[in-house]
Amino acid sequence: MEFLILGSSASLPTKERNCIGGLLVCGADRFLIECGEGTVRQMSVAHQGLQKVSFIWLSHSHIEHYLGLAGFLRCLDLISRNVSISVFTNRETIDCVNDLVRLCNLTSVTVHTHIAENGLFYESNQYAFQAFPLRHSVLSHALIVQEKPSHSFDIEKAVKLGVPEGPERKKLTSGQSIILENGRVIQPGDISGPVRPGRRFVYVSDTEVFDSLVDICRDADLLVCEATYSERNREQARRFQHLTARDAALLARDAQVRSLVLTHISPQEVPSDMEAEARSVFPATMVAEDYTWFDLPRRAVGE
Repeated sequence: MEFLILGSSASLPTKERNCIGGLLVCGADRFLIECGEGTVRQMSVAHQGLQKVSFIWLSHSHIEHYLGLAGFLRCLDLISRNVSISVFTNRETIDCVNDLVRLCNLTSVTVHTHIAENGLFYESNQYAFQAFPLRHSVLSHALIVQEKPSHSFDIEKAVKLGVPEGPERKKLTSGQSIILENGRVIQPGDISGPVRPGRRFVYVSDTEVFDSLVDICRDADLLVCEATYSERNREQARRFQHLTARDAALLARDAQVRSLVLTHISPQEVPSDMEAEARSVFPATMVAEDYTWFDLPRRAVGE
């Protein structure tokens, strides 16, 4: 599980930062989180193919968060044949997305739009995706991606049962049964060890501070959080319903997350100052830089 920063600027791009966007990689699946202007170029620089994106999630209807969708869809239309892609967002933003899709005049790509609000909106064998409301000037949502618990592979059990190294063990770990040369059928549960907790990714888009935000972010392995302003611009942050770097750090501390990445940085701010501000409260903080990868290590058994 990894997260790639495609853009980390608020409102408008700068020389160093593209408009907001990121790519969440969960095994073979890739999920585009926000789609700011220039996302296609950012993906190209990062050597990430458009056709590998499984779906797109948009937090709210402020245009810098979804304007790049038009370019993404047009480019995908040019290089693809008869493909479909889903866009998940809230009820306010979905009308904006549908209007943009109509303007694209797509011929080879079918876009399916889905309302994603207040809980589970997508689930696979390994991951559950949930949306939770934030507090902003428009309807805005946070994203939680929870990896499901899994059983660790017990090598001692595999050896005792005569399961050879290689493809057979890989099949068992992916949930498939195997048949040994002696005809014995081995089920995945036969070589299961203790349960390994799943990883938790949380993305907090534009919001002001409110009490239940801590619960949304609790126990995240990686919290990617908007921090538009520093404390010196605290009044501006409150007026426009955004977080400061210190706000995000307090949130990470109180929610007991493992790592915090600050994004959606105002062009008027100095990123190194914001990082220092946040680290004084929560040391495991980094300010996002475009093209940076953040890994979510697997949790230890019994953690």
